[in-house]
Amino acid sequence: LELVEELELELLKSDEINWEQSQKVEESLDKMQDIQEQIETIQEQMELMSELAENNELISPELQEKYSQLQEMLSEIMTPELMEAMEKLQDAMENMDSEQMMQALQDFEFNAEEFEEQMDRFMEMFQQAIAEQKLDEVVKRLEKMVEEQVEIMDSMNDIEPNTNDLASRERRQEESFEYLKEAMEDAAESMEKFAQQPAQGMKDLLDSELTSETSQELEDTRKALQQKDMQNAMGSGSQSQGNLEQMLNQATSIQNSYQQQTINEMM
Repeated sequence: LELVEELELELLKSDEINWEQSQKVEESLDKMQDIQEQIETIQEQMELMSELAENNELISPELQEKYSQLQEMLSEIMTPELMEAMEKLQDAMENMDSEQMMQALQDFEFNAEEFEEQMDRFMEMFQQAIAEQKLDEVVKRLEKMVEEQVEIMDSMNDIEPNTNDLASRERRQEESFEYLKEAMEDAAESMEKFAQQPAQGMKDLLDSELTSETSQELEDTRKALQQKDMQNAMGSGSQSQGNLEQMLNQATSIQNSYQQQTINEMM
């Protein structure tokens, strides 16, 4: 917009368009086209994230709906009026008509200003949604881990439990827990800009003794199963389940706090 305003001032002083002025118009148009390409890239990323999240069931239906609304908002930002203003400015530049260019610049400036405001608002909402998705992923991963640990514990109570199968399942729990910790770190970083307290809460949970202990208990459960030591497997497995449930409660509380804080800021 600064380039457009500067060029308008120069055109008011001169009846003819020189090479430098035409270059500034070209630069303004190039910048707008770059932004348009960025929008298209963001649209593709949003569609991809929605598909991946839906397939893996890692985000809630409410968040999927929010992504749909953001996609609609994004498609509305590139208005026909803005596209027409860009075309008129391009035509005026090609014809080197100062009067026509002045009118085109004024139309373009009006639409570009509105566009810039909408894009700023959209980017903030988009980044908030990304943070919410990452937080949602943490909660969903913990829910799946709790559910699996409950099933593993139930299977340990069978008359003749298959310890090899249970040890393999517990190994996958360990791997899932490592992915969970990465998701927690990503969520904390994404939230930091919008809600420092929930972000710090997630960092604290990640670095907590509870998380460290849970990792160790999962490993101990798997090792006990490999050794067919059902007594220790039951003890460590039960502790793992309880710890995962505590982590889920804390993560859900952080999620609620983040949602409430971002809602309050928008009102």
